[in-house]
Parts: sequence; C-alpha cells; structure tokens
Amino acid sequence: MSALFTTTDWLSTTSTSPDAKAPQACASCRKMKRKCDKSLPACGLCTRMDRRCDYADPPPPPPPPHQQQQYPGPTADDFAALQLKLLELESRLDHQAGPAAAVASALFSDADAATAFGAVVGSGLGPDHPGSTSAQYPPDVFLDIWAFKALNQSLPRPSVDIPAEVLELLGDSATVQRAVEAYFAGTHAWLPIVSRERIHMGAALAQGGPDLAMLFLAMRLIAAAPDDVAAPGRLLPPLPEVYGAAKRFLSLLEGAGFASLMVLQAMVLVAYFEYAHAVYPAAWLTVASCVRYADFLGLPGLRESNVTLKVPSTWTELEERLRTWWAILVLDRIICLGNGKRYLSPEPDDDMNFPVDDEVWDEGHIGRAAHHTVASPPLSTPSPFSSLCRAALLAGNAVAHIWSSNTDKTSRPCAHDCYSCPGNIDGRVRTPEETAHQIRSVEALVHASGEAAALAEELLLLSPSLPRQDDPAGDGSDVSPLVLDALYGAGGTLAWIVREEGPARHADGVAAIKRCLGRLGARWRLAAEYGRMLEQQGLAFMMQEGGHSTLHI
Repeated sequence: MSALFTTTDWLSTTSTSPDAKAPQACASCRKMKRKCDKSLPACGLCTRMDRRCDYADPPPPPPPPHQQQQYPGPTADDFAALQLKLLELESRLDHQAGPAAAVASALFSDADAATAFGAVVGSGLGPDHPGSTSAQYPPDVFLDIWAFKALNQSLPRPSVDIPAEVLELLGDSATVQRAVEAYFAGTHAWLPIVSRERIHMGAALAQGGPDLAMLFLAMRLIAAAPDDVAAPGRLLPPLPEVYGAAKRFLSLLEGAGFASLMVLQAMVLVAYFEYAHAVYPAAWLTVASCVRYADFLGLPGLRESNVTLKVPSTWTELEERLRTWWAILVLDRIICLGNGKRYLSPEPDDDMNFPVDDEVWDEGHIGRAAHHTVASPPLSTPSPFSSLCRAALLAGNAVAHIWSSNTDKTSRPCAHDCYSCPGNIDGRVRTPEETAHQIRSVEALVHASGEAAALAEELLLLSPSLPRQDDPAGDGSDVSPLVLDALYGAGGTLAWIVREEGPARHADGVAAIKRCLGRLGARWRLAAEYGRMLEQQGLAFMMQEGGHSTLHI
C-alpha cells in the first residue's frame, strides 16, 4: 500500500497518533539521502518543504545475476551507426558560422536533448509545474548590506530548473539559430543591448545557464513573425504561448533571486515587446520591474551597495551593461508621454557616458570608441542609439516639467488658450513679443509634425510589402516601435491644422501617417492601435461639426 500526503492533508488529519512511525523512510528522503523522522502522516522534512510524502514500499532488489535477462553486446553495426552519428555532429559544428551558430552548438548537441543548459527536467515538469528553485537568496543583502559585506559572505547561485515548456519552445539548434539571427537582423538595429561580439566569442555562453535560456526565449519573442500577433482592438496578448512562457520563467528567476545581466536583458526585451504590441498594463509594470532589477544588480555603475555583479573583465562587457541601463531609461520615459505618469528610473549624472558608436561596439574596436557624457554637447554625427538616449532625456524633462507645475486644474484650459487662440483671454491687445512667440511656437509644432509625416512617407517607400517571411528583417522588425508615438502625435497635430485651415496644406501628411501606421500595424500592434485612435478622433470631430458630438473637452 502507498500513502501519499501533502501538508494540507497533514493539517486536516486528526485521527493519527502523534507517536506513530512509518516502517521505512519516505521516498524523498531516501532519494536525497537525508535522515527521515518517519513521522505519520508526513515526515518533518516533507512538511517543511510542503511536498508530497510517500511511504510506499521500496522497489524490490534486483534479481540474482543468474536470473537476470541477458542482453547481447554491441555489434559492429552498432559501432558503425555511432561513428556516423559523431561524424554528423562534427560536420554540423564545422559548417555553423556566426553568433547564432555558437549559440546552437553550445546549447544543443542533438535535436532531442532533454537536459539542455544544464537543467534537470523531471517527467512531471511541464506547464502546470513551471520549475523549481533552491538556495534562497539571503535577506541580509537588503536588511543590512554593510554588515553583509563586513562579514565577507558570499551569494549562492540559485539552482533553477528550466521549465519543460521553455525547452520545447526553444526547440533544437536550428530553431535557436533562426531566432538569434532574426533578432540581430531586426531588433538589434534599433535596440543594440546584447553584445554580438561576446556571443560570437562564446563569453556569454560560458557564463550561461537558465538565464541564457531566458535571454534566447526573449529574443525569439521579440523577433517572432507577425502572423501570431493578436488583431487590433483585442485585449488578448500576442504570441500567447511564447509570451506566457517568458513571463512565467521570468517570475521564476526573480523569485529565486537569480542575479544576472542576461535576466535583465531578457526582461528589457519582454518590456519592449509589450510596449510594441500595446499589452497594457503589463508593459507599464514590466518596465518598472526593469528599473528595480537594474538597481538590484547595481547598474549603471558598480556602486558601494553592489554585491551581485562582478567587475567586468572587458570594455565590451562594461558597455553592454551601460547600454542595457540606457534601454531601460529610454522606455521608462517614452512610456510616460501619453499617460502623464511619473517615470521611476533615476536621472543620470552629468559624468554618465552615453553609448558609443553602435558599429564600433558591435565589432569590438575599443581603440575607435569615442565616449561623451550627459553634460557634453552632442556629437556632429552621433550614433542612432546614443541619439535615442539623448532624446529620451529631453522627453523626460518634458514629463518632469508637467509634474512640477502646481497650476490648478481649472485654470489649465485658460493657460493652454494663450498658445492655441489668436485672441487674448483678458481682452487686451497682444504685445509684439507675445505675438512673435505664438507664431514661433505654432510654426515649430507644424514643422516637427511635417517632418514626421515625411518620415512616414519614407517608411512607406522602404517597406512596400510588409510582412516578408523570406527576410528576417523584411517584416518591419528593423523599424523601431519607439517612432510610433511621434507619428501619432504628428497625425493628431496635422489633423487639427486641417480643421483650422482646411485640407489644402497638410491633408496629404495626415493620410501618409495613417497609411504608415496601418502598414506597420502588420508588425507592431501598437501602430494599429494608434491608427485606430486617429480614425476614432476624426470621426468624433466630424460628428461634432454635424451637431452630434459626444466629445468631452
């Protein structure tokens, strides 16, 4: 007979004598070679660990050698088949090239490897049981960091089992290779935070484990084909299988206290994926988690309170950490533009470096790396990612200015009226200085919106046939979703100018922006949502002109 008990069963059982003992140790204690107190209905160790306690009879001993079934030894054909298999694996490794090949060869030696990344996956491990952890993170690091460092204590590396669903989604070496190639061909163009050079040289692979698996799963998620993206207007998250597995695996690693730059990079990629596909409020919450996790690692610099990350051994690794931190700051500020909420990431110091030239970092040319700080003037030819970081700081200044204003809400319409109406609210005639300021403000706003409309026309010419499955970047993955907010704002501004001055000047720009958002909506759901909002606003103003408006201004 077999008796299986859980902690709940133990709490609800009242008929068992407290002195009763099982005749033998439970299965878990026997397997782990731990001392079992044989208490009924569950031993003390299983009770503390909240796991099932099995007092089933141990399996019978193996029969004597003369009663065991005899199996024939390997034949010459068996050795020949094994030799062919080895030759096939060697040929596969010899013909692989690039960072994706290094990834695949390090992760999979066969398509049906069951324990990739050094994980131990049991038969009962699946989507319903995402994984298990051990080695609890010491709370001393958060309760008294100075005492922890004074005692010279070390941090344990948690042992996390990779969920079976993650291994299934990563697939074999070919699947991983395609995902990494698609990432570097598309997303890496506008979000260069993962070092191509370090992956190509195998530095990241040597340090990898469950965190490396999480990073590759996030790469596959953000580089996934657009055909699985949810339709506009639906609240279902896109790519439910990969997305759900990534979120569950991230939660597992966070709960285990897994301190790794690759986990942070994976979290950043998931946050950008949620933003690009308008998965709210998940995107808002995930970027906040990125801010906290980066501070947990001690980024952007190795501050005194940092005990988790080691000092980087190369400039490329140091730059990779810096770029990951800047990617968090960029999204944390841009995601606040449309909702008026506060961002959580700290303001960078004046001596903080911007990322260096993207090509220089990708190729690892440290001699050509030109550093410039936050306080220094912009370079004459800045790199795209560095320009994005500087623009995010300006956007953050605008958000901070809105929150620093103590103007009463009831007076805000009057304050806005000064800049939008040619008349004066107090009835007096405008001074020449006020009139000139109004002209410059409106002209600058219209000019910036016109530049965004011109960008929309260029994007329409560059991506005439979205999506394209024959090219990893031909589906629009190399177009940054961070540009979509600017297109939406420009579309709304030009539509207002059209209502004020007529369709002669900027109607073509509004139409180009709407077409571009519709085209990019095949890749990023956020673009389709912005296009829907512009159409909805245009319809509302048309109803207002007809006397059937429901606008609340």
